Amino acid sequence: MSTLIQASRPLARARSQSNTMRPFSIAIPARLANEWMHMPKPNGFLAEKDTTPRQESPYGKKIEFNSLRNVQQTMSEHGQRLDQLEKSIQQLTRMQGVY
Repeated sequence: MSTLIQASRPLARARSQSNTMRPFSIAIPARLANEWMHMPKPNGFLAEKDTTPRQESPYGKKIEFNSLRNVQQTMSEHGQRLDQLEKSIQQLTRMQGVY
């Protein structure tokens, strides 16, 4: 290669569009703390993804709370049933004379 072509390659790379806009980058551009409303759209793979922060709805929290209560209630009922079964097993072993 000639020295002119070798010398011009860094200049061609510096002026190319691929350095300013990376079409295959998955990085989300950084933003300032007060810049979440006017955030730039990411390029590449994540361009189709929604990056706005979302809050959980109060309805979802209520449903989650109710399901947690139901699970706790069924666990306590199962614990009581296990205690009853253990007592009945102990009574049966005492009646049969096996300790």
